[in-house]
Amino acid sequence: MSIHLMLDELLHHHKSPYAVLLDIGSGSVGVAIIEEDPLEEKPLIIYTHRERIRVTQKRDPDEFIRILKEALLAVTLELASSGMRALKEHDPHARVYRRLVLYASPWSEAITRIIALEHEEPFMVTEQFVEKLIQDALEKAESSTHEKQIFEETGKTVIKRSIIASYINGYLIDHFTGQTATELKIAYMTELVPEIARTALNSIEKNIASHTHEEERTFIVAAYHAAHALFPHLQNTFIIDVTGEATECGVVEHGVLSENFSTTFGSQSVVRLIAQKLGTLEDEARSHIRDYEAQMIHTDAKDTITLVRETYKEELRRLLTNIQSAYLVPEHFVLVLNPETAAFFSTMIEEVVATLRGEYGIHLLDEQAVKSLVMYTDACRHDHYIAIGAAFFHNETRAAQNK
Repeated sequence: MSIHLMLDELLHHHKSPYAVLLDIGSGSVGVAIIEEDPLEEKPLIIYTHRERIRVTQKRDPDEFIRILKEALLAVTLELASSGMRALKEHDPHARVYRRLVLYASPWSEAITRIIALEHEEPFMVTEQFVEKLIQDALEKAESSTHEKQIFEETGKTVIKRSIIASYINGYLIDHFTGQTATELKIAYMTELVPEIARTALNSIEKNIASHTHEEERTFIVAAYHAAHALFPHLQNTFIIDVTGEATECGVVEHGVLSENFSTTFGSQSVVRLIAQKLGTLEDEARSHIRDYEAQMIHTDAKDTITLVRETYKEELRRLLTNIQSAYLVPEHFVLVLNPETAAFFSTMIEEVVATLRGEYGIHLLDEQAVKSLVMYTDACRHDHYIAIGAAFFHNETRAAQNK
């Protein structure tokens, strides 16, 4: 059977509880097949696979899109072969009905605006009233010259707008049920990605997933929801996600994800820089990092890694200092890290945070933490980035069906 026929069989249009999830980062692309039974509290992850993006030294957007397409094609081929087998072994009659896409930094951006209304006389709050209020605010924002300039200069497009929190008279509410209010505040989030990233995805996927329903979101929003589920007491925090070629920081204030910031320096950037300075392969550089953490490394390599650590820490310090100009640095930090270098980066982040404030707490969104949000089949490879995304989309589906 040809690959396209196999994928057409896998991504059939008949509705079923199965979905394909793509996690598009700066350093890798992950793919998964998940079972999304809305009657179940957690999604079941049946299959995962991840491919590194082969980043070169050439900082050319066209080149980066080309190598992103390579990684997307690689995971697509694996999906058609090993993914198909895993799904059929789990359920011989399985059909995938939707494609879920998560974009991580530097592909994604999330901006929250507060829409507020206050009157001396009480007014009735209904779904229709809120929709009209939001529409008026959006039309005003979109007519702004500054707003138009942002979209034109960045080449970004909106993939999702959603209410993430609502307050009536200062109280957080879940639903608008015709309550009266004198004060209404709505935290309304806009998620954006560069059109070139979507074009890269569509160029690979258009022939294999044209009959599936697609949903696109940003990874920082999924991480925000995972952090809220696992650490509900953290109302003010920075979520720091160290991807392959970027470090992203999501600012959470009063339980609401307000804005995210990023710098183009991540875990693979650090590994590559160490490899270059030592004149070695990247796999050997990763081995040196492990030896460095274990304090079992020779002097030359130790000095090089120490120098690169300081370079990364300075980049992170600049990022957090920039955020500090607009937001208070919180006491708590939530970290999303690559398992291969998690201890290495966690230590560096703590050293930088310690220079910004005295007392602080570090919380990890790692495999150990997020495994409580999902289930895996016995043979499935665990991937905490996929788990964060799967839990997020599953909860969105359950929430929509419970409205």
